[in-house]
Amino acid sequence: MSIGKSIVRGDQVRPESEFRRVLVLSDFSRGAKSALQFARAIARKFNSKIYILHVIPSGVFQFLSGHSRGEALLLANEFARDGMQMLLKEGKSEGFDEEGIVAEGTLWPTISKTIQSRQIDLIAMGTHGNANERKLGLGSVSEQIYRVADCPILTAPPLPGLNAMPEIQRILFATNFKPHSERAAFAAHSLGCGPNRKLTILHVVEESSESSQQSNQIVREFFVKRMAKCIPTPCEDNCSPEYEIRFGKPMEEILSASDQLHSDLIFLGVRREQRATGHLPSALAYGIVCRSNCPVLTIQ
Repeated sequence: MSIGKSIVRGDQVRPESEFRRVLVLSDFSRGAKSALQFARAIARKFNSKIYILHVIPSGVFQFLSGHSRGEALLLANEFARDGMQMLLKEGKSEGFDEEGIVAEGTLWPTISKTIQSRQIDLIAMGTHGNANERKLGLGSVSEQIYRVADCPILTAPPLPGLNAMPEIQRILFATNFKPHSERAAFAAHSLGCGPNRKLTILHVVEESSESSQQSNQIVREFFVKRMAKCIPTPCEDNCSPEYEIRFGKPMEEILSASDQLHSDLIFLGVRREQRATGHLPSALAYGIVCRSNCPVLTIQ
C-alpha cells in the first residue's frame, strides 16, 4: 500500500549523477533515521523526490496460526503506518517531496520491485551499531542489499544526536583513477561544489612511506596534477577542491583522512562487474563502509 501523495514532476534533463529519485529503506531504527536525514540533505541539493520504504517480511509470520498471523500482521501494519506518517509529516514540514510505502513480502524482491517501478537513482540505508561493532559486517539485511543492488548506495551509521537534517559540507572523494572512480567523480564534485562546502580529493599510493622525502614529493606532485585533470568540465568554474596524497594501505589511510578532516560524507567508486556476480564490490569498499564513522556513498 502507498502512504502519502506522490507529486508529478515536470520533464527536466539532469546529469545521471544528480540523484533525482532517492529510495530510503526504513525500519524506524536510529541507523535508518540517519540514512533518511542524509538522504534529505542530498535531496535538497538536487531537488529530489524521496521514497521511504518499510517492508514487513512475510516469512516472520509463517509459523503462526491463521488468527494469530492475521492479528500480528495487523499490528505490524499499524506500527508501520504510524511510523511512516511521522516521517512524512517531518519531511513535509521541511519542504521535501516524499512518498511513504509500506509493503509486505520478501525483502529483496520487494525492494527490487520498488527500485524498478520508481526508477530509483540512489538507495539510502542505515547500519546498526557503532564503528567497532560494524567491523565484521553491515548486518544481514544491509549486506544482502549491498551485494545485489546495481545502483548507487548510501550507507549511514546511527550517528548520535542526529535529530535534524545534517549539513554536508566536508566531502572526501577517494580515487584510484580507474573508470569506476571517474564515474563517481561527477557526483562528488556536484555535491561538493558550492558555498561553505569543502571537497577533498584523496589518492593513496600503496608504497612505503619510508621512501625519501624528495621521491615522495615528486610522486605527490605527479598525482596532484593528475587529480586536477579529473575535474568534470561543468565543475571547473565552481569548484576548488583540495588535493591530498597519502602513502600506505588504502583502507586505513582513507578512514584516517576522513576522521582527521571531520568528513560528512565519503565518496567511493566500485566496479560494476563485481556486484553483478552477487559478491561484495571489493574488500576495500566493504571495509570502509563497515568501519567509517560517517556515511559512505558508493557509485558503480
